[in-house]
Amino acid sequence: MPLNTRSNHREPVSSEVDIIFSEAVARTIKMSASRGSASGAASLKAKLLDISLTGCGVQMSYLIPNGVVADIVINPGPLASIAGVEHTEAIKATVKVTSSTMKGPGVYRLGLFFTNIPKENLDLIDLFIKKSLEKAKTPHP
Repeated sequence: MPLNTRSNHREPVSSEVDIIFSEAVARTIKMSASRGSASGAASLKAKLLDISLTGCGVQMSYLIPNGVVADIVINPGPLASIAGVEHTEAIKATVKVTSSTMKGPGVYRLGLFFTNIPKENLDLIDLFIKKSLEKAKTPHP
């Protein structure tokens, strides 16, 4: 079993994510991503796999080098549902790629560290993790 060196518990979750890279990063990685802004930033879709108070894991079809900084937009629906709150505003943060691993042909798992995230988003993530852990401990009939 590999040693777990994470500073915070990561809770599995499935949600949609948009990762927005600067034009320079997109050009360097040769992304065939949608160019959605005048600045030339590129947006890629990814699947959120897990989340903690310090970062998250995503699955996508691009290998992104460690150290790359990007903005992330997470659909809050699955987190808010389990947390038992109404939260319709997207979770936005700035992230840094800390790991990128090939899981299969064209499938990569990225570890993303939150470098800047609003407190209200951290509060939702914290409540989601607490409720998920409570639910896991509750005996089922």
